[in-house]
Amino acid sequence: MTKKIFASFALMLFLIISAPLARSEKVVNYFPSTIDSYWVYEDKDGNTLKRTVIEGEEISGEIYKAFNYEPELKEWEHFIKYICPELFRINDKKITLSVKEGIEKAVKAQLNKELDFLFQALTQDKLQIDDAPTFDISVEAEDNISLLIKPTVTNEDWDVTEINAKIEVTENGEVQSTLDYTIVETGIILGTETVETTAGSFENCLKVQYQTETAAIFTPEEGGMNPPGETVSTVWFAPNVGIVKIHEKKGNMFLDMILKDEDIPFVIPPPKETTLTLKKFEIKTEEPTSVVGEKKAVNYFPSTVDSYWVYEDQDGNTLKRTVIEGEEIAGETYHAFNYEPEIEDWVDFSRFIHPELFKLSDKGITLSVKEEVEKAVHARLTKEMQIAIEGFKNDVPNNEVEPTYDIKVEVEKDLLLLNIPIDLNEEWESLKINATMTSSFAEDHSITIDFTIIETGIVKGKETIETLSGTFENCLKVQYWTETVATFDQDVESDEVDPPGETFTTVWFAPNVGIVKIHEKKGNLFLDMIPKDEDIPFVIPPPKETTLTLKKFEIKTEKPTNEKVE
Repeated sequence: MTKKIFASFALMLFLIISAPLARSEKVVNYFPSTIDSYWVYEDKDGNTLKRTVIEGEEISGEIYKAFNYEPELKEWEHFIKYICPELFRINDKKITLSVKEGIEKAVKAQLNKELDFLFQALTQDKLQIDDAPTFDISVEAEDNISLLIKPTVTNEDWDVTEINAKIEVTENGEVQSTLDYTIVETGIILGTETVETTAGSFENCLKVQYQTETAAIFTPEEGGMNPPGETVSTVWFAPNVGIVKIHEKKGNMFLDMILKDEDIPFVIPPPKETTLTLKKFEIKTEEPTSVVGEKKAVNYFPSTVDSYWVYEDQDGNTLKRTVIEGEEIAGETYHAFNYEPEIEDWVDFSRFIHPELFKLSDKGITLSVKEEVEKAVHARLTKEMQIAIEGFKNDVPNNEVEPTYDIKVEVEKDLLLLNIPIDLNEEWESLKINATMTSSFAEDHSITIDFTIIETGIVKGKETIETLSGTFENCLKVQYWTETVATFDQDVESDEVDPPGETFTTVWFAPNVGIVKIHEKKGNLFLDMIPKDEDIPFVIPPPKETTLTLKKFEIKTEKPTNEKVE
């Protein structure tokens, strides 16, 4: 195998992350959204702004919250989109701000101010203008901006927003020239810092920098023109508090384009700097709300012997599971299931529907799936490695080295399927998995990657679910998602690396029936780490989606026993 092929194979199989893919906090932790929470910010001149979370609205099926501001903004050139969104939305992937109208007003106000400054300066200089030109400004912004995305990885940038603006200059009733702007803004996490404010000292603040890059096209084209002024903003987010400080340095979009050596009768204003720091705040806490006041796990997971459920997937395949006698482990009584048909391909194993044993207690529903999950993760990584190896073997005929690999998986504890008491929006750790994969792809050359996978569950509410076996009302909707940390035993340089693929699962539990529907979207744990723009000799499989719905069931009732008391 040539050095070039060896390097390519090493790079593709184990891409090392230049910035650690540490398990990050959820983005919601950096942008609290409980109704009536408020923050008071103060600038260097002592002016204050108070913003309070209020009820929002639903847009295209998504729930947006809103802020109330005191005082209201009067001069739009002072608008800072990060602190003054009209609406905002938080999900498990990012924080989205709806600031289209605010951005358009702000950019237009800035350009108007700069052009007014220019013409006033020319007039004061007694410049002879027979027919003073007029100008028309139009601005088009995107509906939303991506304030923060997940995972929160240091030194990896993302697209925040794009803005288009146009200035049309008219003389003698005709458009003489146009200036088109395309402004692309990106964000990047620089690290964490301690930030001192009037409201207190905040440790481990996420330091995020946002920077614009502007392209300007002047028609008709004229020689000699500086680039437009850019805006650089730094925002500090404190965990469980939100934005605690903002610093913004804003150049002149139009005036900075004038060549500095031009004989102009005015001084171009310097970049404007603004700093806002947190002065006072209060984060309201949501009172834990029991879904139905229930504290019995059995209500959502019947366990009577001979009860059975038949599920069907999107391809028409069926699975029947039946409760059978279990066993006692360390003084705890576990029930068991029998399955028809048995699992043949462990890649298709679903830990939520295929437990070996299960236990119901006052702490929740616990599934004993240690051995099965270990087999499933092992099979999953094996399949992904085989795709990569076969792809390179086919791309390099008569290659001299046969890559080998070794995979080890360990599940630390039983899976906590449902936490008791059942509270809305209360997260719990459902499962933790450790996996190690070592590959040897040349003599005396091997690389090891360690995965730590933590799965979290949360009850999202209730829904009515339609299945082949009937309609079930008041189904408990529970979401589970994995977060994966990937670490390596050595460095392989790479310009860009994606995070490991994650798994997102939604399970619906009907009262006194059990699981009636499961939807799972599973990414590639290893292959998804390969950058999408790499020239690799195989196709990375897309995330796999599986849906199981209840087709038929029967819940047996416990027969009363009459025992004679001596």
